[in-house]
Amino acid sequence: MERALYQGKTKKLEKGSNSYSILETVSFFTDQLREIQMAQNRVWIQTMALEPGHFTDLFVQRLIAAQHRGVDVRIVHDSFSDYVTDNTFNHLPLLNSEDREYKRFLLNRRVELLELLKGCCQVSQTNAPTGILSYTPFPGVSGRDHKKISIIDNIAYIGGVNMTPLDGKRIDFMLKMDNKDLINILSLIFNRSFLGISVSDAAYTCDDNNTLLVDSGKRSQSIIMQYAYDAIKRERESITVISPYLPSGHLRKTLNEAVERGLNVDVITSQESRSGFSPKISQLVHNVGQVRPLFRIIRYPGILHAKALLLGNHAAIIGSHNFDGNIEPNMPLDATIKKIHKQMGFAIIAHPNLARRSSVPLGLISEIINSGDPELYIDGIEIYNASEARLQRFDKSGIFFGDDDINIGKFVENNKHNPKIGAFLGGSDSHTRQIGYGITVYGYESILDAIKNRDTLVMAADTSFLEDLSESTRMVYSIIRSHIAGKI
Repeated sequence: MERALYQGKTKKLEKGSNSYSILETVSFFTDQLREIQMAQNRVWIQTMALEPGHFTDLFVQRLIAAQHRGVDVRIVHDSFSDYVTDNTFNHLPLLNSEDREYKRFLLNRRVELLELLKGCCQVSQTNAPTGILSYTPFPGVSGRDHKKISIIDNIAYIGGVNMTPLDGKRIDFMLKMDNKDLINILSLIFNRSFLGISVSDAAYTCDDNNTLLVDSGKRSQSIIMQYAYDAIKRERESITVISPYLPSGHLRKTLNEAVERGLNVDVITSQESRSGFSPKISQLVHNVGQVRPLFRIIRYPGILHAKALLLGNHAAIIGSHNFDGNIEPNMPLDATIKKIHKQMGFAIIAHPNLARRSSVPLGLISEIINSGDPELYIDGIEIYNASEARLQRFDKSGIFFGDDDINIGKFVENNKHNPKIGAFLGGSDSHTRQIGYGITVYGYESILDAIKNRDTLVMAADTSFLEDLSESTRMVYSIIRSHIAGKI
């Protein structure tokens, strides 16, 4: 069943032929073991996750034997497995005693595994956290080096397979090659990781048919995703995305546009809930605030971990980069706003200048809307919030009141003619009785159109108004709509 995803049997790579072959996970493990056994000069392996298991144990045995033959053996692994093992956080308690015992067994086995490797090989770790952060689970989900590279003499593998037992159960693949130019570039990239030197975004054209894309992992930018967007826009046949995650953001919009151009667009994602890629959770997370997908979604049986963008029958982008198009957390505000706009989203400032919780201060908003950068602007700003009004975080006029004693009403009044401040919005932001007490009124079919045109009216509703609104929404909207131009 798994083999059907890759259409056909694996073709044997002929040495010196500049050819390529796709190896499914187990085929990759066995093929790599065979190549290590025959290695004469070097075995350079980079993986994100490194955990004990059947294939990993055989892998270490072959590495030790290769080192004894005088082969240059180097291993690079990320700190990810110091924090996540068997897809669970090492620092979080397990309620089941059998689970705790098994996790303890795995962690002890991993210590033995690393001691064996360090005793025979040159081992380097990427992204090792320091200080108090190292005692939390957070390093396991941030700052990871996601590359998977194997270079053995004059052949190489790249793709998405880690050296863990869980990967043996996943549907994934590695690309095996003997292209000299590609391998030379991969060797340079490997050595930079081995020496702890960061890589820069780069595109290496190896020949007429192959380009190697190197993503530095910087927040708010991705050379690989940019290549993907451009390729999708140029495509005239069909598009298939293979990914553990549903596309979101700008990627989803770009795929929808391809459907509207008449292309067949399929997204193949995981049906299996194991390994954290739950379809229900994935669909929920990747659909929040998103446009409706127009492409066909195919739930593939098993645990899908492969990443590929297939363009008709003539091109593909494959590797270890996920195709999801999300906004990364904790970016600077200006970078976040630009990436939201790049993905055709709306940058809305919620409860600004609020003292009681995380909020964007007015000073920073002022820097954004008064900058000379034409790409830096806000689409909307919340000026009334019924829940916070009930908590008395507003002045008498019901508008936000922050730590610095600057009333947002005055801020809005002073900046209302600045087109970069966006539309004025209000809401309830409530799960209880404040629902409906804050209202954004607009006279368009969609509130998105109203935001685009900065044509909204914010109202603080009392109970009687709520009753009228529920009974005659269109009438109230039409009455208020005639006054909007003079009110804002």
